[in-house]
Amino acid sequence: MSLEIFLQCYAMTLILMKGLPSVNQREPTLRGSATNLKIEWQEWFENVGFYLTAAKKKKEVDEIKIAILLNQLGHLGVALYNTFKQDALIVKKVTDSVASLADVLKDYSDVVKAFQDYFAPRQNVQYERCKFNKLTLAKGQSLIEYITALKTAADTCEFRLIAQVPDDELLNLLLDEGNGLTLEPVVRR
Repeated sequence: MSLEIFLQCYAMTLILMKGLPSVNQREPTLRGSATNLKIEWQEWFENVGFYLTAAKKKKEVDEIKIAILLNQLGHLGVALYNTFKQDALIVKKVTDSVASLADVLKDYSDVVKAFQDYFAPRQNVQYERCKFNKLTLAKGQSLIEYITALKTAADTCEFRLIAQVPDDELLNLLLDEGNGLTLEPVVRR
């Protein structure tokens, strides 16, 4: 780890410690080794939201929230963030020749979006369907655990998303949408 990154992490820790309530808060930890990083990221980020609320930091300026997010992500998160900043700088330099690293990724929402895009790449629905179809009740697995696994897998593979639509007109509209169709627009219709 470079001295610069160490100093950034140390500074973030000092910022975080200043003014934290004396409540024992469990800090979220992202393993980054799950088989489905999209789901792990979503669950982890939800916990970060709870942490920001418990630490009374939800309404802080973006710089503080970014520091908290990076602190929670650890070394991997800081390395990814620095990569995102380099990428954003390259894009910005195309339109603004005087852009600098300090000019990019300053908004908390932009940083979160960069991580979401990284951890939730385009999903391979066929692969997810294959995984779903291979699920079986494992020896020693409770029925509740199996049903939960089925529900989770059914969500990621878009299982029978439109096959059971009884309205032919609606079914044709949904089929016309093709591969880009997800559960959200189906529910809205």
